[in-house]
Amino acid sequence: MHHLEIWRTISTAVQAALYDEAHTLSEHDLLRRADELLLGLPTVGGTQPTASGLLRRYHTQLQHELCREREPRALPGELEEQVAELTRAVMVTAGDEGISVEVAVLLGLAIQAGGLTRFCATPGTSQSLQ
Repeated sequence: MHHLEIWRTISTAVQAALYDEAHTLSEHDLLRRADELLLGLPTVGGTQPTASGLLRRYHTQLQHELCREREPRALPGELEEQVAELTRAVMVTAGDEGISVEVAVLLGLAIQAGGLTRFCATPGTSQSLQ
């Protein structure tokens, strides 16, 4: 997929999520929604992937994309652009899992809802992503 096409796909999914007011949901509700979408993914070794499990598994790589020395990198000023950047980071790190861009948007929103500063400061795994 060409970079411009990827950005269009992300932008469309972000706009749909914002239209549905997903950005107003709690971290827990966003993870639950992502889990519902993940039910369609094939299982590996009999284990169904979960949103919190993916965020734990890719926490270090996500920090590399989103943080600088345990502090958040600057995000764009507009909400839509922030969510697109968080979604891009999820797709770059966890995209090999076969997750949809809609799941990536929800995971990005969950990181934002839980607090990017806290996410960056927490080594290994985010405490609230149980």
